[in-house]
Amino acid sequence: EGLTNNNDALLPLQRAATRPAGRLPIIFLDVDGVLNFVGTSEAEGLEKVPLRHLALLLRRTGARVVLSSTWRIHQRLRDKLQQALWLEGVDV
Repeated sequence: EGLTNNNDALLPLQRAATRPAGRLPIIFLDVDGVLNFVGTSEAEGLEKVPLRHLALLLRRTGARVVLSSTWRIHQRLRDKLQQALWLEGVDV
């Protein structure tokens, strides 16, 4: 499991795992153009590879997600993202 085959790319994730107590990492996520390349907030699917990378990042760092996207205002889209991450082993 990893973002790339290059172990150096994982160093920031390893450092994040040793962060001082009380510091919760937060990811501000814009879904369109990041997890969804179709171009609209009503797109049918989320791209599997970027979704898996996000799930890996969330699992390894314990980060929380803040949606900074139009997806935050549509319950159906929030549910879709939450279910997709759950299927990748992340409970958000």
